[in-house]
Amino acid sequence: MNQNNNLLSFVLGAAIGGAAAYYLFKHQDEILDKIHDLEGNLNINHNEWIEKGKGQLEKLTQSFQALEGNLNIDHNEWIEKAKGQLEKLTQSFQATVERYTHGNTDEAAKENEIAHIVEELNKLRQEVKALSAN
Repeated sequence: MNQNNNLLSFVLGAAIGGAAAYYLFKHQDEILDKIHDLEGNLNINHNEWIEKGKGQLEKLTQSFQALEGNLNIDHNEWIEKAKGQLEKLTQSFQATVERYTHGNTDEAAKENEIAHIVEELNKLRQEVKALSAN
């Protein structure tokens, strides 16, 4: 009886495995197309991350401009807000870099965007240091 169950389990497993292999072989083009579509969607997400990073850079820049324009504002409060936004920007930048390094995108465009973000980040860090010193 135990041998019959083992044989039945083997035959059933082989049939399911064979059916799965046949399905994969029969529909491999469709499966590959879907995989390529998913990879294309990942590239769009990279661009979204870059746009979010740019938006955060603009917000941070506006905060610093407001701080410079109005000296009656509590500088410590603005500095703390700016530090918080800088931390968010840094995390976003790191996530973007990780996604770009693991993605399949145009290397030249990727390096140009990253270099621009690094420039802005360094400028903002210098401004935070200058404001912290005051």
